[in-house]
Amino acid sequence: MSKIIPSAYKHGFTDADILRAWDNYVWQIVEVQEPPKVIRLGYDSKARALEVGGVFDGEDWLIIHAMKARKKYLQQVPMPVRGYLL
Repeated sequence: MSKIIPSAYKHGFTDADILRAWDNYVWQIVEVQEPPKVIRLGYDSKARALEVGGVFDGEDWLIIHAMKARKKYLQQVPMPVRGYLL
């Protein structure tokens, strides 16, 4: 299960937009830190490419971050897939 925490709303996206991008992601990046953070790149209901960050707390995914996808993450996506995100 996914739970959205307040910090994920900083950039004004709705629950529906955040969960749509998180659940239907195109690419996933795992940042090695403790705890590991997952960044998923996906689309919201308005076809905007979002980066949505989450951490697993042992029971649920806590979605901690959501914003328009930044270049630093888009550049990590292989070219054939990247074309779908731009």
